[in-house]
Amino acid sequence: PKLILLDSLLQEFQRPQYLGLQGALRAIKTPKMTALEGGSPSPKLVSFGNPLLDIIVEEKFSGNLIEKHRFQKNIAQEVDTIAEGIYEEVVKIPGTLLCGGGCALNTVRVYQWLAQKPQQAAVLGGVGADQGGKILQKFLANAGVYSRLAEQGQHPTGHCIALVQGAERTLVANLGAANHYGLDDLNVDNIKLIQRSQVIYVEGYFLIHSPEVTFKLAEFARTHKKKFVFNLCGEYVCEDEKFVKDVVDLLPSIDYLFGNRSEFSVFLKKAQSIDISSSILQRLIQVQGREKTPVDDDILQPANCLTAVVTEGSESVTLHFISESDVSSYSIPVLPVPQDQIKDTIAAGDSFIAGFVFTLINHGSLQQCVDNAIWTAQKIIRQSGASLPSAKPNLPHQPPTSLPPTSTPGLPNNKSVNNLSTNGDDVNMIDGGAFTCTKTGLDDKQSSLEQLKLTS
Repeated sequence: PKLILLDSLLQEFQRPQYLGLQGALRAIKTPKMTALEGGSPSPKLVSFGNPLLDIIVEEKFSGNLIEKHRFQKNIAQEVDTIAEGIYEEVVKIPGTLLCGGGCALNTVRVYQWLAQKPQQAAVLGGVGADQGGKILQKFLANAGVYSRLAEQGQHPTGHCIALVQGAERTLVANLGAANHYGLDDLNVDNIKLIQRSQVIYVEGYFLIHSPEVTFKLAEFARTHKKKFVFNLCGEYVCEDEKFVKDVVDLLPSIDYLFGNRSEFSVFLKKAQSIDISSSILQRLIQVQGREKTPVDDDILQPANCLTAVVTEGSESVTLHFISESDVSSYSIPVLPVPQDQIKDTIAAGDSFIAGFVFTLINHGSLQQCVDNAIWTAQKIIRQSGASLPSAKPNLPHQPPTSLPPTSTPGLPNNKSVNNLSTNGDDVNMIDGGAFTCTKTGLDDKQSSLEQLKLTS
């Protein structure tokens, strides 16, 4: 069966023999980055999360897999996909799409597409010292993203299986190396990179395994007057008591808290069941039932407040402002996308954050931030697996300084095809970094261990 590797979801190949990627791996190998190379990149957005290889299964196969393995529908969950044989089963399915993913990674790639200028966004996280890690590095470079991925030699690069059914997506993750990012990985060069940024973004899944790093970043943002953005990410993590307690402890440091209505509901319900003393949490709980003010003019944001941004698919976006002295809420309508135009919603929330933060960094108003966020999310859900549109973005609210057209390699403004074949394998790169693999399988007589070794 043919497997297609997109530049949108980045995951790890435990079993490259199914993918026919030997030639691609030789062609795209990149040296391990140990210092800031090529000068000193100054990305405006620095994000921390779980860099993953997303495996997107066609809709006609998704339902059977969900039933067979009894996955919880339309939410994210963690499963040992290797031990249970799910990974091996899924990569054999015809038409399966492979691309780079993870919340933070999706956000920076979409942000970079909006910026149309290289190295405006950076991503940090843990990957394996394997083919998957190298492929992720190349994908990010192709998208113009600056990456500082820390190799965790004892663990493979993580992956996430996406089972898409119309607007629903059931996500099954095996985090692998992403689970092991520690304070030691936050080295001097990475700190210098963060110092040059304007916004620090942390996805919720990262907090689960790296709380010390997350609190260090929150403290750094507060001390150095950076905006600190946090995304709840998934319902299942919002049911975890330690996660909820950690988020509550982070609330005083968070400038913008993102999540969909279900995530906020689960999070607040769990928080109420725990004995936690937090004035910000109490105000956030109280504001949920309040009537929201429809927006027909500029939104008035209090100074020094927590802004909770709550999405609900095609329903209105709600903004809650939680300050020491007051709370207020605004509702912004969303025009729905026709159902027949929706390819999948895997990265809808991640793309929404990208549009919001891009506009925030470029001095847009909150109304403009939300309008651009909605536009960006709706653009990406018309793509397969969070792949980037080939056309340049045309945001409703353009940044104050219009950016000149760019032909920088890796920015997806022109469709091009480059042959990456090195030893007869047909591997083509299209649309600014997407890969199609037209040969599959390696020698069946080779052992799995042999096939997993990197070519020197």
